[in-house]
Amino acid sequence: MLQQRRDVLLQELSDYSVIVPHGGWSLLVDVSPLGMDGASASQLLLQRGRIAATAMTHWGSDRAANYVRLVFSNEPVERLRGVGERVHHSLGT
Repeated sequence: MLQQRRDVLLQELSDYSVIVPHGGWSLLVDVSPLGMDGASASQLLLQRGRIAATAMTHWGSDRAANYVRLVFSNEPVERLRGVGERVHHSLGT
């Protein structure tokens, strides 16, 4: 079931630079090509798209601030469909 959720989310986010999880329950989206950091993107995603995404600031390398983490472990596949449109709307892409 996790693989199916992951695959739907990867398809929804195909326009973005994503670190593909290999067996995990979350993925990372690089928002730096959009001219923002993870903290800014996280705030926009929550406010505009009702998507909870964790800014990765201080979670590893100095590039971590470029990412947001989306957890899909407990989301029904049906709810993941349409996330791409909500992300585009939220981040102005």
